[in-house]
Amino acid sequence: MSISPAEPVRTPGFEYIEMAGKKVRLRPTTAGDAERAFTLLTTEPDFTRFMLWNGPESVAELSDTYGKCWPEEMRSGKGCALAIEEAHQPGIIGSIHLRPTQYPGQFDFGYWLGKPYWNRGCTAEALGLVCYFCFEHLKGDVILGSAFTGNPGSRRVMEKNGFKLEGILRRHLRKGERWIDLWHLSLLREEWQKCGIKPIYEKLVPYSGAATKGIPG
Repeated sequence: MSISPAEPVRTPGFEYIEMAGKKVRLRPTTAGDAERAFTLLTTEPDFTRFMLWNGPESVAELSDTYGKCWPEEMRSGKGCALAIEEAHQPGIIGSIHLRPTQYPGQFDFGYWLGKPYWNRGCTAEALGLVCYFCFEHLKGDVILGSAFTGNPGSRRVMEKNGFKLEGILRRHLRKGERWIDLWHLSLLREEWQKCGIKPIYEKLVPYSGAATKGIPG
């Protein structure tokens, strides 16, 4: 029996999302992030080896994505892509992208972080903040995650946030001429409620324009 894939579910749209922890701050991407992000994504040899994406072809490509496509996606409820900054140092160092799937309450995500900022706990905290946003504000039931089997660092980022390994998806994706096996993980709402982090500060502005919540830092 063949089942046609359904369209992704849409969630409530937001004009602005900001969340901060001890190490990182998340906020919407802008066209002004493009040049710095392009440098981080392209100057390190083989930086994208654990991504399906081969990286941007130009600063203009990122400028259009960061300044137009992703803000429109966030307003429409099709997804939520946020820039990662150090908590007390403005300037993009990576991004994290939460997306609803075709099933209500189910989400997946992707992220990258510039190599100079690895091994500082930045990605783990950024994912923790996004999990909070998903379960607390979007009423998610489960978040799915995956990592190339050759990328244990990405798997550890998820496990630090309570994700459980479900197994290996063998030859699940192709990158060029190479088959990719994936570690497949998931985090359930009730698991997150036991150990999930919360932001020190948050500011959410729904697409209607009215702020819903602000917690002084």
